[in-house]
Amino acid sequence: MIIKFNFLLLSTIILFSILLTIALFLVALKAIDNHNKKKHQQYNLKFDDYISYLKLQLDKTDELMKPCFKLDSYGAKILLNRIVKLMTEVEDSNREKLVFLCERLGFIKSDLLRLRSSFNAIRLKAINRIRVMEVSRALPRLIYLLDLHKKDIEKNAIALAIIKCSDTNEYIIKMLYKLVKSGFNIIPLIEPIKESTKINRWNLILEILTEENDSLTKFGLLLVNTEKDRRLTPYLYKLSHSENRDIRIKAIRLLADMNADVLYKHIDEYINSNEWELRSVGASMVGELKLEKYIPTLKSNVNDSNMLVRYNSLKSLSKINMDGFKEVCRVASNIKNITLQKMIFSILEEEVEKNKFKSTMKKILSSTMVNSLFVKN
Repeated sequence: MIIKFNFLLLSTIILFSILLTIALFLVALKAIDNHNKKKHQQYNLKFDDYISYLKLQLDKTDELMKPCFKLDSYGAKILLNRIVKLMTEVEDSNREKLVFLCERLGFIKSDLLRLRSSFNAIRLKAINRIRVMEVSRALPRLIYLLDLHKKDIEKNAIALAIIKCSDTNEYIIKMLYKLVKSGFNIIPLIEPIKESTKINRWNLILEILTEENDSLTKFGLLLVNTEKDRRLTPYLYKLSHSENRDIRIKAIRLLADMNADVLYKHIDEYINSNEWELRSVGASMVGELKLEKYIPTLKSNVNDSNMLVRYNSLKSLSKINMDGFKEVCRVASNIKNITLQKMIFSILEEEVEKNKFKSTMKKILSSTMVNSLFVKN
């Protein structure tokens, strides 16, 4: 009985000691947090005047002065974050002045060292600041970090930093290769690359399109959408014969958007293709070139299983000649689906406004629309 009592007493004492230790630890953490918040507020108040000075001096030609007060490591981090925030609010020329100031204050050197930290959180904060400051010296380390960081959200932050820091295509290509290899979705990076003022997109597209990697090629073709430069025609034409279906069709569509002459000899092949994407491209090209010999094929494709093929066939028929226009009117008058009929009538109205036989076509169209109402009733 005495042994049991002693055991319970000892257990109670141990449990109480653990709870007391936890409570003291939490109190200490709270005290440290309060101290840091107070310290943070004090530093921010101290730096307010200096940030106001920077804002006033940015538009002047004079070099920005360093702060007149000493900075410890904690204060340096707060000031760095304040300056980086200011960089996001000013024009590029003024941002460069602030970057030069950070260089003189040793802030950039400190962030480059933080990229080698053992802690992800520290590295990621440094990566985001380096992205804003566009520090090209960080590129080799940023490329290395793509392998070290496994989460997509972290890879994305690194990729955005690489894009902002790059003034040549070398590291962009390296980045894309690493991201593709890791299974990362690189498509969202198109917009940041498009917005970059330092990257030569024309050269980048050429480099990507000549790489023997289907994922990179698809990415390059999406980048072409931002350029649509006719100088790309020979590269796109080569890809229009790719064994990869997605690449082949995307290249053909881009060439069609550019009205590239190299496609004309393939019209017959496209309009009669088993692939709806190519039938759609072929139908559209026939209308642009007003090729009357394909009217029978277009009439047949009006009943195609794919809606886009039907749409492009009807649109092209309305463009080629008056017979084609009348055929589209006939199709429209016999359609019972009101939504589809409205779509066809909008095609016809659009074509009427552009055609030299405007008055004649308007009469035909008006008559068709009236007749279609009687058919429904």
